[in-house]
Amino acid sequence: MEQSDIKIVRPLGNLERLYLVRNNLRYNANVCTAVRYQCKDFFSTVSIKSSTGLNDNIRKSLRPIIYSALTELILKEPALAIGIRDPKTSRPLFVHVPTIYLSRQVRFDIIQSDEKLEQILEREHDKVFDLSIETTLLWRVIVGVNIKRNDEICVIFCYHYSMTDGIGFHSLNTVFYNSLNNIVRIHKNIRNKSSLSNIPSIVNVPYAQIFKPCDELLDTNLSVKLLMKKVVCNALFPSFINSKSDYCTAGEGHEIDVKDFHTKLKIVTIDSDQVNLLLSRSKQQKTTLHAIIHTALLFAACHSLADLNEDKTLYSLTPISIRLCATPSITDQTLCIYGFTVSIKKLNQGFWNVSRMYKSKLAKGSQKSIQRTGHLKFISKANEKWGKYFRRKRKLNPMGKKALLDIPNIGVWTPHGDNESKDTSVKILDCVLSQSPDVVGPVITVNLLFYGDGFKCTFVYQKGAVQPKEKLNQFIEEFRKILAVVAKEGDWKGK
Repeated sequence: MEQSDIKIVRPLGNLERLYLVRNNLRYNANVCTAVRYQCKDFFSTVSIKSSTGLNDNIRKSLRPIIYSALTELILKEPALAIGIRDPKTSRPLFVHVPTIYLSRQVRFDIIQSDEKLEQILEREHDKVFDLSIETTLLWRVIVGVNIKRNDEICVIFCYHYSMTDGIGFHSLNTVFYNSLNNIVRIHKNIRNKSSLSNIPSIVNVPYAQIFKPCDELLDTNLSVKLLMKKVVCNALFPSFINSKSDYCTAGEGHEIDVKDFHTKLKIVTIDSDQVNLLLSRSKQQKTTLHAIIHTALLFAACHSLADLNEDKTLYSLTPISIRLCATPSITDQTLCIYGFTVSIKKLNQGFWNVSRMYKSKLAKGSQKSIQRTGHLKFISKANEKWGKYFRRKRKLNPMGKKALLDIPNIGVWTPHGDNESKDTSVKILDCVLSQSPDVVGPVITVNLLFYGDGFKCTFVYQKGAVQPKEKLNQFIEEFRKILAVVAKEGDWKGK
């Protein structure tokens, strides 16, 4: 396809360029979503059960179903038909990709357990999108087949960070689920499924505008007070003083000593009974479920990851709110990251006091967090200067990291809307959201996704960033234990 045939959609915004440069430097790569589906009446007729592994018959049986659902999704989400032109220049552009070959975007694998799903997600997070060709799409799909059963598949979407400001778990998976459900409902009672076998593997996508960059939707102008503070601090204090901190890390090593940056991931399930207890306790204690989860993670980190020196400080990042769908109508508190600091000494005040403090500081700090994103306007657009900026950050802090935790997504998936659909041919078993760790970001990234009455957490980190590796398992178990205690009328102290 000639370059002249490719239409420009728009330039990347500041935040999107930030994600792109990190991808170019292999500092982070992508976001993954995974949903397990079950349909006894339909999948059994297409024979996905096998004692010999993933064979061509299974792929041939599932391919038309997946292609049909994906085709509908692509036509409803124009952002799935874009690539990036000049990704390593100061002015990268989103371009329209008019023809999509599904056979290049979809692959099949075997997923029969959470452990196997963890392994596949780890592999996908390490696989950076190669954007050397502008028609390379910014997403891919892995269809996991449980060959021990006749009724279960897992669909994984993996997509580039630069898409995350306008498309996410909800918009991708809700459309895909509804399409899959309609296909099964229409065809499950038809013995001859010849109409499905004729589904094309090529999708022609008409040109359309995509979501606007967040820079245009949020007031990210730095206040004079915040700008002056930043200028004065940088002018008066040498970089070695600015970089010195008493923030806790999760290991004694420095990132330049670690050669293995492979992603490691753990999936944790919190059941509906415990969630209902936590919701009840949040009302009693005048806090929120968001604050409870965040506080439990901080306390668990204090016990399992951090040096228990009381002069140390825990630093975490968390979202103000979550954009659920790709739409330009967002509030002024969307997609903003709030940095929360608390000294280990203050954790001795008890779990509920810290939870209420977090809730209060989050409410007061939202606008300041929005303004902080404005500094991206003042950073050079030259790609190599971004690289120097990130490489310097890597050298300043142990493991190149300042924050101990990042909790970027605490979301709820409601594919049926307010009312559960009565005509549901496909059952959703569970769902997971994860994102690749940032080489110059926090030590551990935690994503939480509620579906039904329970939720799943993913804990993602770089191999070598948590030392020794047993600390991660201790951290997860401590998190579980704290939630169990506070759910049952208890409190928890810092030590």
